[in-house]
Amino acid sequence: MGNGQRAKTQLRMAIFLLAAAACLIAPARADDMVVVTGVVPDKATKQRVMLRLRQLYGETGVVDEITVGHVTATPGWVDQLDAMLVPGMTQISNGELRVTADRARLSGIVPRPSDRQALLETLASRMDRGFRLDHELAVAQPGQARLDAELEGRVVEFRSASAELTAAGQQVLDAMMPTLRELSGREIEIVGHTDNRGTRAANLALSAARAESVKTYLAEAGITARRLISLGAGEQRPVASNDTPDGRARNRRIEFRLR
Repeated sequence: MGNGQRAKTQLRMAIFLLAAAACLIAPARADDMVVVTGVVPDKATKQRVMLRLRQLYGETGVVDEITVGHVTATPGWVDQLDAMLVPGMTQISNGELRVTADRARLSGIVPRPSDRQALLETLASRMDRGFRLDHELAVAQPGQARLDAELEGRVVEFRSASAELTAAGQQVLDAMMPTLRELSGREIEIVGHTDNRGTRAANLALSAARAESVKTYLAEAGITARRLISLGAGEQRPVASNDTPDGRARNRRIEFRLR
């Protein structure tokens, strides 16, 4: 779990193959890595998924954490997933695509309304009959870019396995204050994330506690508390492989999202 929370994600897309019949995709930035994890029924399915992703994001832009296991694929599942991996998906930030046997749910942020319309039209044209697409795609808010720029390369740091901010972590938040005040009237989500060390329940609790600690610090510094919404995501949305110390450090992070 560790003591540092990256203030800005280093993710382009994180894909969780929950089983042979389900997939979760969480894109974030257009210039970062794609992380793929989960279980598929055979090597051919894995190779097909990886080939399609590397066609979209480049040979070195995808981290492969897929395993082959004893799962049964829903007929046509990999075909539908392949059909949904279109170039327009790379424009989504901080999103999720969950694909099950007969339904997909897409959420996230796109740069412009026209991008949203074009992507939804493309996906609709590639859906099999009887397959349903639900979406919650939002258009990027002007202030989000400013928040991202404030946090570029910085770490909101906590004491190890604790929700207590370090002095360095407080300094990062102090530097954000002018921007947060200028965004008065806007609600801001504070989302905590962890690596995969420890149990899922413990990581979820720690991420929520750290997000709440950030909220409390900002509120005590004069940011209106009702504008701040703290959330914990635990280990569920990695932005890098958890197999290396650097990857785990990148996954321990705090995100700020405008509503």
